[in-house]
Amino acid sequence: MHRNFFQSNQRVVFIHKWDTEVSAWNHFVRCCHEQGYTDIGTCNIREADIAYLIDDAQLTYGSADLWYGPIKTQTASYVGPRICLFSSYGSPVQGIPSCGNWTPATLAPWNRVSLLIKDDPCAPKAALFYNRAEFDEVVDRFCSTPQRDFSLDPKARNEVFELTNGHPGARLKPRFPLQSSSVDFDTAFGLISDHERMLASLARYPVGQSLPYADRHERVQEPPVADVLLSVLYNGSVKQTDAEPIQYCFRQGWIQVEEVNRMSDCVFPLKLHACFVQHAIASILKFSTFPDSLYPNVKAIIPVIVKNMSSGVLSA
Repeated sequence: MHRNFFQSNQRVVFIHKWDTEVSAWNHFVRCCHEQGYTDIGTCNIREADIAYLIDDAQLTYGSADLWYGPIKTQTASYVGPRICLFSSYGSPVQGIPSCGNWTPATLAPWNRVSLLIKDDPCAPKAALFYNRAEFDEVVDRFCSTPQRDFSLDPKARNEVFELTNGHPGARLKPRFPLQSSSVDFDTAFGLISDHERMLASLARYPVGQSLPYADRHERVQEPPVADVLLSVLYNGSVKQTDAEPIQYCFRQGWIQVEEVNRMSDCVFPLKLHACFVQHAIASILKFSTFPDSLYPNVKAIIPVIVKNMSSGVLSA
């Protein structure tokens, strides 16, 4: 995005870390000066047509000066500064965590871009993850480079796309044998089904940062945190609440908030997360035996499962 703005001769400032020690507008001025826009000062910062790209914006949630200053004033404005926030978590319903006695700040659907395109007619038809057409284009380009020159057949593509949901950081290609000129469904499915090897491989790639590896996160095996992840695995979702274990999983990127009829459910971002929790967490925890007396057959348990699923999961 920074490159696109710059190449279009539009002023753009990238902010990789927000400074809470100075006022929001003064911080914008300082960032402008650091990136060469020395004509900007406190007298004209509010009118200057500059795009600000703020990375790790979740670290700004406690900054009332930013959210109830520049962001609030510019949300509905068509002139002056434009602010783009890149955040690893945030609730589409509740907005950012409450800042003291301030009313929680929320962004309207048309001001938000989520992981996947939303059904909301007011939401933009854009998402951070690839849709199927974009995914296929990326795979075509990836496979056609001289150093690779191999193909991934349609059924194998379907399996990879379903598992990753189009996550740009889910680089499963290293799992495929480089000596092969073509990867068919059976080969792809066999590699993906080797969960131990696949999960170990994913730890080296960007998508692995959003997976709850126990060796990176000690709390993964704590009962309250594990219960949240297992509840999402078995029920499809959990209701979003202020409970600390749910908020912890949310902040780590292991679950995301899905808005359904102005209610919030927490779900896994990818099928990959469900596979990970099933094979890397559920398998190492001890459980009581299945209650056969309550659920003697599949017909008895299906209504219970469906009742606890979110609307989004049921409609998928």
